[in-house]
Amino acid sequence: MDLDEDVKLMLAFQQGDERSFDTLYRRHAQALARYFWRSTFSTSLSEELVQETFLKIHRYKAGYQPRAGFRTYLYLVARSILLNHWKVVQAARLELELDAEALEAERDDVDLEVARREELRRVQAALRNLPERQASALLLVRGEGLSYEEAAQAMEMSVPALKSLLNRARQQLAEQVVP
Repeated sequence: MDLDEDVKLMLAFQQGDERSFDTLYRRHAQALARYFWRSTFSTSLSEELVQETFLKIHRYKAGYQPRAGFRTYLYLVARSILLNHWKVVQAARLELELDAEALEAERDDVDLEVARREELRRVQAALRNLPERQASALLLVRGEGLSYEEAAQAMEMSVPALKSLLNRARQQLAEQVVP
């Protein structure tokens, strides 16, 4: 197999010749930066990924085997770096989306609580506007949980009269609470 110049430089680097690595970097860094830029559209990120690619080549130089041209090896490493970058970006995006969903859920909970309190305020205001006997009947039956018989006895009236009073109270509340 006829070894290309870059493969020879990489093999020399494996043997400890740091200048060979520098030469490889100078030869390929710009093209590699363009490769990354086409995927990221960020000059600074592209440069960072170039550095990461050459750092990985430097770190794992002992494992290099000249099965193909150096450029093939270089872009195989670069592609791996880029895929890892996108995995990290995707994970971060997912985390942000989950955080946003949690915030939205909290906001929904707060909005629901605000709506409940507003409704309670309207009901309380409507109760204050009811005639005293209607309000008392509602509070005894709904608020205190008394049976119709118990509430009628407490108010000194018949059960049918209590039911009629409750009916009028509910109608007035509905008119005041539900716009």
